[in-house]
Amino acid sequence: MAEEELAILADMQMDFEARRNAEVAEMKRLEEQERRLFEERQRRLKEQEEAIQLEDEVAQKIAACIFSQNYLTELVPQVYKKLEADGYFETEDPDIKEVEEDFWPWLMNEVDSEIATLEASCKLLDTMLEDAVVEVSETSVIYPVVPDTYPEETQVPSTTDLDLQDLKISSEDIESKIAVIGSDLSGASTDEDEK
Repeated sequence: MAEEELAILADMQMDFEARRNAEVAEMKRLEEQERRLFEERQRRLKEQEEAIQLEDEVAQKIAACIFSQNYLTELVPQVYKKLEADGYFETEDPDIKEVEEDFWPWLMNEVDSEIATLEASCKLLDTMLEDAVVEVSETSVIYPVVPDTYPEETQVPSTTDLDLQDLKISSEDIESKIAVIGSDLSGASTDEDEK
């Protein structure tokens, strides 16, 4: 009987040790799980704090940038005006002033006189051509020439049919016409100068 009791006690002790080993293993597993959960929580909290800190830094940088832009927007014109008032910036360049006051008026007068001369030359040439056409049409025996009109079935006479002496304009006629037109133009240019 003592042996049976010892065997029962040995079985009980083995069951107890097996349960205790199982409980210890379960406790270790739970502790490990708790440790992992704690570390995960700590890691997420740290990430969240870093994200909040990063957002704060970005917000501070944006605020600083906006503040500096607003400050400089008001400051730069004031500084520029002060430097300009102190004479650091030349507002009137002497070369530009000379060009505007001396060169441009002279250039415009020269251009105006050149244009007037060209207009006078064109008028003189037009008058000479008109006079030549009229004189040719008056001296033409075959067909009088009217400017810008041509007969439909009439042939234009050749130069051999015309008297070449009738076509010549004397140099005195040309000089007298130039003098008349020149006096007209000089009177017109003095009128323009008076204006």
